[in-house]
Parts: sequence; C-alpha cells; structure tokens
Amino acid sequence: MPSPQLSHVRKRDKRLVPFEPDKIIRSIESAAHSCRCNDNFYSREIAEAVILYLEKKYSSAHPSTHDIATAVNIVLSSLNHDNVAAAFQAFQFERQNSRLRCTVWKPSQPSLFNSDLGIQVTINGGQRTTTWDRTRIIRALENEAKISRKIAEDIARTVEHKIMSSDISRVTTTLIRALTDNELLSRGYTSALRQLSSVTVPFTDISEFLKDNSDADIVKKAGVQTTLPYVLSQVYSEDVANAYRRGMIHLHGLSHPFSTYEKFLEIDFNNKSTRELRIELLDFINRLKSGVISRLLIRVDGNLLKSGFKEYISEICDFAAMLDKKDSIVFIIETKEIESITEIFSNITPLNTVRISFCGTSVSIDHLLELYNCGWRISREKNKKTEFISGKITINLPQTVYRAHGRDLDGVIEELYRSIELVVQAHRQFTLYRENHNLQLDINSFGAMEVIGLYEAVSILTGAGVFDNDESLACTRVLLNVLHNGLKQAAKSYGLKMCMITGESNNSGKRFSIIDQSLFPEIFGFLPLQSESLENIIPPYNLFYFNPDKYNSYNDFIPVAKKISSYFDCGAIPVKIKTDNQDEIKELFSLMIKNKCGFLVYGNNIIQKTPEQENKKQKNFDW
Repeated sequence: MPSPQLSHVRKRDKRLVPFEPDKIIRSIESAAHSCRCNDNFYSREIAEAVILYLEKKYSSAHPSTHDIATAVNIVLSSLNHDNVAAAFQAFQFERQNSRLRCTVWKPSQPSLFNSDLGIQVTINGGQRTTTWDRTRIIRALENEAKISRKIAEDIARTVEHKIMSSDISRVTTTLIRALTDNELLSRGYTSALRQLSSVTVPFTDISEFLKDNSDADIVKKAGVQTTLPYVLSQVYSEDVANAYRRGMIHLHGLSHPFSTYEKFLEIDFNNKSTRELRIELLDFINRLKSGVISRLLIRVDGNLLKSGFKEYISEICDFAAMLDKKDSIVFIIETKEIESITEIFSNITPLNTVRISFCGTSVSIDHLLELYNCGWRISREKNKKTEFISGKITINLPQTVYRAHGRDLDGVIEELYRSIELVVQAHRQFTLYRENHNLQLDINSFGAMEVIGLYEAVSILTGAGVFDNDESLACTRVLLNVLHNGLKQAAKSYGLKMCMITGESNNSGKRFSIIDQSLFPEIFGFLPLQSESLENIIPPYNLFYFNPDKYNSYNDFIPVAKKISSYFDCGAIPVKIKTDNQDEIKELFSLMIKNKCGFLVYGNNIIQKTPEQENKKQKNFDW
C-alpha cells in the first residue's frame, strides 16, 4: 500500500494521533469475516479506496474516527458490498453502545494533589461514576509506568477488548488496574509494573485499628502502612528493599518519604517570643509523633540558662511524656554551669523518652552522679556538638553470621562487606531522592550504620560471649574493625559521609530475631512458626552493653572499653551498672571521662530493674 498523504487522525477526545492504514484493513476484514466472505476478499484494495476518498475530502484538515467510519461505509456501499457495510455499521454501533454502557466505578477518594480532576462525574451514594474511556489507561501507562505511547495504546486496547467482550455493565478501577498489570506482566514489563503498583490498606487491617475505638492514632497507623511500601518502592532500589524485607538491614524513617533521623531545635530567646517558641516546640513534637523525625536534639549553653530556660525545659518534658520511643529528646549540654543543669532536672520527674548528654565540656562527676541517682538517662558522647544523623540503617549482625554458616571467618567477612554495601547504597539512594526533590542534606549531617546483635554474633562464632575469653574478644575486634573500615571505604567511594554507631534502640532487634528464626530454621532445630507465635517466644537482640562486673577491676575494664568504643565514630555505648556503691560509680564515671570513652547509663532508680528487652532466655547473654 502506498504511503498515504494523511498524517494524523482526530480521536473522540480531540487528540491527534498518527494515521494507521492497517486499522482500516483490519476493520474491513472483521466485517467481511462476519458475513462469511471468503479469505480472498480484497480488504486492502477497499482500504486504499477509502484512503483516496479521505485524502480528497480532507486535504486541508484531519479526519476524525467518525469520518473514517463514514468513508468506509460509503466505499463499501458504492461497490455493492451492502452486507459488509451493514456488518461494519453494526460493529461500530455495538462498540459505541458498549462504551456508553460500561461505566467505571470508584470509591469517592479525591486526589491529594489535584481535587479538580477535570472530568464529568456522577455522584451517587458517595460514589462517582464516569463512562468508559480507554485513553485513561493510556495516560496512566505513559505517566506512571513510563512506557511508549504505542505500547500503551496496544495494552489499553487489549484491556478494553477483554472488558467489552465480557458484556458487564460496571467495572471497578481495581479490576482495570489488575487487567493492565496482567498485560504488563505477560509482556515482560516488570519494571513498568513496579512503577504502576498502588498502595492500599486492607479492610481487615483497618478493622483491627478500629477495635480500640478510642485510639486517636488510627489515621497515623493507616498512613504508615501505606507510606512504608511507597518509600521502599520509590526511594530505595529493589535489592535494598528486599534486604529490608529479609531482615538483613533495617531502614529507619520509612513512615515518611522525607524523614530525617535527627534534627536540632534551635532555641533563640532573644529574637522569639515565648508564644513563638511554644508553637515551634509543638510543631517538632508533632513531627516526632508522626515519624517525620525520630529524635529531637536541643542544645543547652550558658546563654540559655540565663534566659529563663528552666520553665522551657519543664514544658519540653511535659510534651516528651506523650512520646513512646526511648531517647526521643536529647538535651546536648554545652555549658560549664552543670550546677544549674542539675538543679533544673533534679526537680523534674525522669522520663525514658528524655536523655541528658554532655559533650565537649568538663563534667563535674558529683553533678553527673546526682543526675544518675535522680533516675535520668545520661550520656557522655563525642562529636555531638553540631553533627547529627540524617539517615540511620541498622545492620543485622547475627544474620550475617547465619548466612556464612559452615564457612570460616573469611566467609563471615565476605558477608559483612555484602551488608555494608547494602547499607551504603541505601544511604546513597536516600540522599539522591532528597536531592531530586530539592531537599539537600545539611552539611553537618551524616548517614549512620547502627550495629545490633554483636553479642549474639560473637556467641555463634565462638560459643562464648563478648569479652568472655581471648578468642571472643579477638573475634569482636575483627568484626568491628571490618565494619568500621569497610563502611569508611565504601562511603568514600560514593562521596558520602557515614559513621558507625552503637545500637541504641530495640525496635529493629525484635524484628531481626523473628526474621532470622523464619529464614534459618535449621539453626534453631525446628520449622518456622507464624510471626504471631514467634513474637511471644523469641527474645530481641541485645543492645551493646558493657558490664564492668565481668572484670576484676575498673582498671582492667577501661582499656577494653576504650578500645571497643574507638571503633564507633559517635554515640555512646550503654554501660550496665549493678552496684549501688556511690564511690565505685563515681570512680567509673571519672575513668570513662578521663579516657574519653563515650558511655550511656540508665538512672539509678531504673537500672535495678531488668531491662524490658531481656527475659529468662537472655540470662546467658548477660556480660
């Protein structure tokens, strides 16, 4: 067939699309076949006559699809093929009626970004309906799945044929999406299918949220359940997302696409009124509750203490009582007026959600001991004056050992590098996503790799706990050295700033232990159980605790603590203090500060209780 002069055709929705003569040939062949004409029916020649007719009549304009259908009828009738023309007309009429008859049903759920969709809808009983329009599938495939126009039209046409041939009068958008997904999958467009995927909350989950009808966080719970898979899919690559699902790593901040692990609340009493400061504080508390930030850092210097900071601290602690995560608010003390700090906090009831951290200042041991005896969580940290964590990834150390099961230490190190690469890639993708949305990370921020389950990993490798003997101590140093140096090298290759920190929280320790139990049943000697059962019997991984009681004296303990803490770039290693002797505690504090060992201690009225993550099965892990 010679190339036609016609270039484009105007569709029903006024769009101009390239003119395709083969469509006319297929339509004539379908009509002839329905009239039982033989296979030698000259459809191609008739199509050429139709094109000549159109070129003559529409030489200076673009014919519409209706004009082309009319031209086909005219040519067929002029050639005395009235039966084929009637079949062609009947086909066009039935197709038009099918489009008008088939409506798309969708629950009333306006777009979050564009409530005016620019389409005619019928509101009926809280639902909206609109007539069938194949172009919506095409636009969705182009905009969401990022595939070419031609392929999108072909897929949309196939979906339309399936729906029209079913002779149903109403379909849901869920069914249309499922049929479209099936076409993408059958044609091998798996990457496009991932982009087109939607996020939903099952009705059963919402019913679970509603069981406690007084729960004010139902919207937050449902929101997190939809945001988490979105962030996994859109922020992180498939290998990183799968590593999270398998429990190799834990990605913090999945409840918000633009979450930041830590933020500084800058307090300026000179330029802001008390009302403005209170509104700013309330905004940060709401961000903590919603998961936009995981930890709030509040810097306290000498100037603030002279500006009525006492009342403001009390108000902060009142708000902190509404939070549920440990160390949600950390006061960074940068003043030598420790006596004033001690006086303020000694009159406030201690909270697990608040920590008092001393950085870069000469700390009075007596005042430190007084805060400890009051019950506060206190720490002595390094590199916390201005730097903060932008994104945190926790590495599952025991699973690394499980994956290398049956191999030597070299196999474990190989698996460690594999996990480190995943951590660095995760932070790189986190950084690039923010940059693509014009949210540059602060120059003082860094990515953090958190280490959890060190004790369990060493126990699996050596059969003894950390520091229990020379072999386990050597193994501990090897693991930490590989993690520290490997992270630095991998981050440097991508131009990233990343540091290694100790395990600070228990939210990933529980998830890791359950996933390990499911993935590696041969290690535990029984078949995997349901997650509901596992939660009741599997203890979470321990945090990284130092236990001075393991040593004959503090002078033996301090060199080991100093060496181990040197592998961590920032943060504080929790120290388990079991003595009530004030002189011994004072000596320990003094030696830790003198040797520049970062440490975190629980308040004296809290440490006497067994930490909530420990149980009978963990007594053997107490070191």
